[in-house]
Amino acid sequence: MNTYTLSSLALIVSFIGSGSIYAFQGQGNQFGTHEDSSTNQVVNTCEQELILVPAITTLAISDQESLIFMREEEKLARDTYLTLSSLWGSQIFSNIANAEQQHMDSVKIFLDAYQITDPASPNSGIFTNGDLQTLYDYLIVEGSRSLIDALKVGALIEETDIEDLLNTIETTENSEISQLYTNLLNGSYNHLQAFVGQLNNLGITYIPQVLSQQQFDEILSDNQQIGNSVALDVQGNQHQSNSCILHSLVTESGLSGNNLNIKNNDKLSITSKFKPDPQYIGQTAKFLAVVNYTSEEGNTMNYSLTNNGWSEWNGSIEGLPYKQQITLSNQHEFQVFNGILDGWPGNYQLYSGYQLQNGNIIYNSQPLLFQVK
Repeated sequence: MNTYTLSSLALIVSFIGSGSIYAFQGQGNQFGTHEDSSTNQVVNTCEQELILVPAITTLAISDQESLIFMREEEKLARDTYLTLSSLWGSQIFSNIANAEQQHMDSVKIFLDAYQITDPASPNSGIFTNGDLQTLYDYLIVEGSRSLIDALKVGALIEETDIEDLLNTIETTENSEISQLYTNLLNGSYNHLQAFVGQLNNLGITYIPQVLSQQQFDEILSDNQQIGNSVALDVQGNQHQSNSCILHSLVTESGLSGNNLNIKNNDKLSITSKFKPDPQYIGQTAKFLAVVNYTSEEGNTMNYSLTNNGWSEWNGSIEGLPYKQQITLSNQHEFQVFNGILDGWPGNYQLYSGYQLQNGNIIYNSQPLLFQVK
């Protein structure tokens, strides 16, 4: 199998005992999924890249006002993070600033649909709303004191966004506005977790300044996990993760999806895309690739990806081979395989993930499955 050109990430792991790692046979974790009652099918929340386009109906004055405010509140977050990124060079600010730009764009779609004048100035740090202007000026001063203060500013912004979004969702009677703000809210949950995680890494315990301690604890608890992946620590314990890890398999004959039966002369291409848990953004990690292969005769082997291609792997967690080391950003996409598996008939299970410097491994809880005949 090491004669094939496969690049980057995937990992298939489960601790058995204290020092070995073996083929993970799919333990049925459904983190980051929910059941659609209309189809009785499991839907992966990580696959829901929802772009809301509102219906053109009469919009209440209160909803118009909230859209105007939210457009600038998301701008405040973006502008602050871009400024703090330039001051401290920490990638978490630039990555989350990109997400805030997407939030701004989502609100702008509604403003345009309802022909509401956009309040957002094209100039960074300039706001129509006087209260937001005052808050921005204060946050820049505070965030300029130190990196720790800057991360606390980020957490404060997300706390403020969460409170405002929760209040607006509670009062609006427009289902589309509610869905829009719910999407923004989920993003703010992730961003708050990311900033608090960075502070924790620096030995700082963050105390909520806007939300109640109970709200804050719930947001940072497992109840708020929305990823489809699992974190495996060095002791072999599994935890939920906010990372979203997706695979795409297509063949030259036009097949695509999971659980495919592929002819041995059909060329296939597999790509992996993942969004790291926000708290890991900016950290160094290793892309890992492991596939579990069962031949038609029933022999099972594990293969891992190295710089020299795929090679048979003994299952030991210590010194787990990896393909590439990078700095985690908001999103990564890599080609895992591109070729023909002629001569390798059998069943394949492919997992994707990355390993942090502390040894923890994050991987998708459900494998990409396919069979070659």
